[in-house]
Amino acid sequence: MKKDLLKKYFNKECSSEEVEQVLNWFETEAGRSYLNEKVEEERMNIQEQNFPISSEIPSRQIFSRIQRDKQQPNRKQWLFLRVAAVLIIGVMLSIASFWIINDGFKFDAGTEYITYSTEQGQQKIITLTDGSTVRLNNNSKLTFPKTFSSPKRAVTLKGEAYFQIASNPNKPFVVNAGKGMIRVLGTKFNVKIDSSRSKINVAVVEGTVALTEKSPDANAKAILTRNHFGILDTKSDDITIEKGNAENYLSWFTNRLIYKNIPLWKISRQLEYIYNIKIYFERNYLKEQRLTANFEQKSLNETLDVIAKTLDISFEKKKNSVIWQDKKS
Repeated sequence: MKKDLLKKYFNKECSSEEVEQVLNWFETEAGRSYLNEKVEEERMNIQEQNFPISSEIPSRQIFSRIQRDKQQPNRKQWLFLRVAAVLIIGVMLSIASFWIINDGFKFDAGTEYITYSTEQGQQKIITLTDGSTVRLNNNSKLTFPKTFSSPKRAVTLKGEAYFQIASNPNKPFVVNAGKGMIRVLGTKFNVKIDSSRSKINVAVVEGTVALTEKSPDANAKAILTRNHFGILDTKSDDITIEKGNAENYLSWFTNRLIYKNIPLWKISRQLEYIYNIKIYFERNYLKEQRLTANFEQKSLNETLDVIAKTLDISFEKKKNSVIWQDKKS
């Protein structure tokens, strides 16, 4: 199912033929899976905002009515009821007062959710009930169920966090990260949601991680292993994969940067991630200058100064960018 068509549908811009196409797709396994993720996301958003949730819903009557009318010869009536039912679902989500129960696709109104958030300059270490630990960076938020009772261990992240996931082959761990999703069984990895640049960054320290776009027709999918860094561009729906020392992406709490004969262009990509800047090169040959260094990560200026002195080059720093240059006399 194309993303543009789904967007038209939820904006009520589809023709009758397009509506029929979308509703037929909702009855497939992929369609139901999409709705499940949609409801799960909305459920966690509702919990974060402390909206009241009513367990008294007319969903059973709605869907039994639909199932009955499938047998009726009046196709227009059936289509109308299907559209109406899905619109009712949308209303229920938006006002956070009803939930869907259909073919094992259900919400446990008794589930208790916990939210941790951090302010500027603050970090938190959180231990989940399955034994997993999450280190939350500053200006970040993590929401998760008090007990993982569903078939998957799902949490929602805003900002940046380092995950150490307890292995459980029977219950995958899922991080809902804005428009992206990370799925693992047991591993160590860092996730950063860069909303200003429409990017989701994942660095794998140990194990294997699946990074995908959270969309019913997602084309952006990648498997990341140890010391691989994945960048999901949520605008272009592309994933870029790079190899390097994943430990450097943890410098926000380890305070160390370690490079062993690494070209400056690759180092610069990491610095862009760490300091939220853009780095350019005055001359192409500078990109291939190789650095071996192990030093404490401090401010951007101090880090740039260490690299520049080691490679005998210079740099010019502007507002949100840096230019590597030949050494000035």
